[in-house]
Amino acid sequence: LFFRRHYPVTAVTYCGIDPEDR
Repeated sequence: LFFRRHYPVTAVTYCGIDPEDR
């Protein structure tokens, strides 16, 4: 995710939604 750098909060939320991507 390139936008997670701009939105760290989104990264955390996204990780919760799809931990497989992590």
